[in-house]
Amino acid sequence: MNTKDIILQVRGAKDTKNASQVLPKGQVIGSANSQQPQTKEEVIGAYTNQIKEKIDHMFDPVNGMDEKDAEQYENKILNKIHSGKKLTAEELRYVRIHMPELYPFVLKIQVQREALETRLEHCHSKEEVQKAYEDAMSLLSSDQPYVQETIAAYEDAMKEFKKTDAYKALPATEEEAKKHKQSVKEGKETQKDGQKELESYKSSIYYENATEATPYDSDYTIAQDTAILELQG
Repeated sequence: MNTKDIILQVRGAKDTKNASQVLPKGQVIGSANSQQPQTKEEVIGAYTNQIKEKIDHMFDPVNGMDEKDAEQYENKILNKIHSGKKLTAEELRYVRIHMPELYPFVLKIQVQREALETRLEHCHSKEEVQKAYEDAMSLLSSDQPYVQETIAAYEDAMKEFKKTDAYKALPATEEEAKKHKQSVKEGKETQKDGQKELESYKSSIYYENATEATPYDSDYTIAQDTAILELQG
């Protein structure tokens, strides 16, 4: 489905949908000029929907825009969906409010894209990155809704990740990654052994100095120890 088809589908749905489901001013739920809810749950549900719609209107990204600007904003979002770009939280909110039929599919595409991005970030080689991308692609089915938009999202995620310094710093193959990991491990062990040796050397020097300064013989007394400490201080 291309962008034009999506636009036609969304606008067709809008044309057949009531422009506003909020009750007219002065109309009370349960009054004669409204559709009377039959149960307490329906009354609460209708009231909750009204509150939700008012909140949506307050935070609607196109609230305050004229018709032309609002249409341009919508077209920009639809083009981003078709080209696989990541949507902002504001753009997702617009889809939820104005394209409720499309929203579940768009949200799923964004979640799948983020899952791939997370997996790419945890790869240890460029070879593993490519495998993660191919694995994600292999799980797609040609008959699933908006598969082309999902493919575009995966391609864009891969393209953007390859631009990062993290990707550029990765070794080319998994074998090189294993060697690098082993080298880092050995380096840490060598550093640890060196630190232990240094601490041991410091301890031996301290002991020698302490022994020379405080000879422990049969005539050694606390008074002598105190005198030596005062001289050293």
